[in-house]
Amino acid sequence: MNILDDFEAMRGLSGGMLESARANDWERLIRLEHELADRRDALAAGPDRVAGLTPDQRKRVDTIIRGMQADDRAIRQIVEPYLDSVRALLSRRARKRDLSRSYGAFAQSP
Repeated sequence: MNILDDFEAMRGLSGGMLESARANDWERLIRLEHELADRRDALAAGPDRVAGLTPDQRKRVDTIIRGMQADDRAIRQIVEPYLDSVRALLSRRARKRDLSRSYGAFAQSP
């Protein structure tokens, strides 16, 4: 597989992540994120294959990376409000638990 194929595969995973976020398919989103991270890490750990690309190929890589960045921004716009609501829910539950621990004995006294 050449480096352009690697970047194209990563772009496909990024697009799949965006589709998953739009569909609220969090399990698939996480799975694709892990696959993308594995590919990215393998690419980063290997030799610098970008140096041997032609100017047109470099432009293609740049376009692919910009597309993945756009997907990432769109995913964040979808996911952040959901994460904020989960954080708020967990915070309320923790507060309720702490109050129950602190004052629960008083509530149960006759």
